[in-house]
Amino acid sequence: MDFPRTLRVAGSLIFLVGIFAYIQPWNYMNSLVQASGGLIFLSLMGIGSSLVVNTLGYALLLRQHRISFHKMWGYTTSSWSVESLTPGKLGAFALAHYIQKSGVPASEGGGVVLAYRFMLGMVTLVLALIGGTLLFATSISFSFLEWGSIILVIGIVLGLFGKKLLIAILSFLPRDIQKKFLDTWSHARSAFTRENIFMLLGITLLQLGILAGIYWLMFLHAGYDPGYWHVLVATSIVQMAVLIPISINGIGIRESVFGILLAQVGIPLHATIGISLLNTAVGYGVLALLMIGKTGKWALRR
Repeated sequence: MDFPRTLRVAGSLIFLVGIFAYIQPWNYMNSLVQASGGLIFLSLMGIGSSLVVNTLGYALLLRQHRISFHKMWGYTTSSWSVESLTPGKLGAFALAHYIQKSGVPASEGGGVVLAYRFMLGMVTLVLALIGGTLLFATSISFSFLEWGSIILVIGIVLGLFGKKLLIAILSFLPRDIQKKFLDTWSHARSAFTRENIFMLLGITLLQLGILAGIYWLMFLHAGYDPGYWHVLVATSIVQMAVLIPISINGIGIRESVFGILLAQVGIPLHATIGISLLNTAVGYGVLALLMIGKTGKWALRR
């Protein structure tokens, strides 16, 4: 039995049971049920837009390999499928495995994913720190700001001196594993050219902006208006929280943090949690359809 995975699944279920026991959403879900058609449509738009932006970003970062958008779309959706079933967004690195089919070395693919995720993490962290302090002062304590600042400094130090630190940390591992890690790190650093930095910054801001925009439209459709900027900052804080690898795909953590933050601007807990869970459920519905489609293609080939 895979005990770590079992514990994470159990953690996700415990989070959800606790949330439902606390807010008792069945007493309040009529408004969301009535708007469910539009909410599902908006959720699908959000998933599709996010996948398109991710595909575009990776295609641009790997443009020297001339991978077509269609192929990169396949790799990105496959990676997203793995990411949806793993904790802490670690499944994103599955992309490095898939793009080997187009002749991209695993270390280079891993480096590109690392660079993309590093930029996304830094932008998200800055938005979460500044926006959280300005808009959610009663929920974001100074300790969060202090710890966030420390993490930001660590990120900058890793960017500047990461290779030497990595060599010291990995010194106890076999040389072949050390080489793979160092190759991945080198490719990640080489991805940060001046041109790529601006491109990565634009893509990450676009991705966060679209994600927050979809959530905001879903709230509006359900009859609530938390304000776009509040949703953007709350989304950034949630994105940082779900990196904690204690539940599958951040289930439970996402709903808890989102609900606590938006409750400050008058959004009922049942609405926030209901919309968040609906968005997650639609994502797993899309994942199921993708898996059925791939299974069907595999069966036809045989």
